[in-house]
Amino acid sequence: MLIIGCGDIGLRIAQQANPEREIFGVIRSKESANKLKSARIHCLQIDMDEKFDFPHITPQAQWIYLAPPDRNDLQDNRLRAWLQATPVGQHPARFIYISTSGVYGDHQGGWVDEETPLQPITDRAKRRVDAEQLLQQWCSEHNIELFILRVPGIIGVGRNSLSRLQSGEPIIHPDDAPYTNLVDADYLARAILFLASKAPAGIYNISDRAPITVTERSLALCEQYNIPQPEFINLEQAEKLYSPMRMSYLKESRRLNTNKLWSIFKT
Repeated sequence: MLIIGCGDIGLRIAQQANPEREIFGVIRSKESANKLKSARIHCLQIDMDEKFDFPHITPQAQWIYLAPPDRNDLQDNRLRAWLQATPVGQHPARFIYISTSGVYGDHQGGWVDEETPLQPITDRAKRRVDAEQLLQQWCSEHNIELFILRVPGIIGVGRNSLSRLQSGEPIIHPDDAPYTNLVDADYLARAILFLASKAPAGIYNISDRAPITVTERSLALCEQYNIPQPEFINLEQAEKLYSPMRMSYLKESRRLNTNKLWSIFKT
């Protein structure tokens, strides 16, 4: 297995994978090397924003692509560079791409499934749509099974959302709170491994719980991790406190239909 962009989720995948399985992980910085080695991952340091050669490894049947797009434009140039550098003899049998539920855009709290037309609003979502379309073409040309996993907000120990709550940062008043969708980090790793080995290729919405509002999410995390409840603020106040990227999440509201995922788990 080759994990491109082997950070937190990549490490969780390795921890849950068969211990006899050989795993390679592509990272950008040396700082991550020790974490990969302790998780029995063969470390490959590559900067995909610079000219690079494809690593000399045994061909891997499954690729899990976790690397985020660069922010230079509305295309995923990192993914393009990776695909262009891949020799024909190194093509995987299965390509698992971790996308975002943001590709659906704003549905004012309405439900979306895998057949819902894509209406990306933010630049980051537009880059993900570009990546999805690029992979659909590339995998089709090379007869590779493609899995696109549309993932919402990831929660778990060490994630940013917990750190902000622990610092006492205010949260959105319940009357202003849009719907959000969540997935636990360990569950996501488990779902990736399951789909990569037992599911038919295709697009899957990923979530391990019913949609809730962003404030319900924050209050649930406070209860789960014994964090004092922060004060409430309205969206106008949040504009002055939160980053533009974070505010962009609050301007979209949708609920993910995950029936397709659950139907696979039940079989």
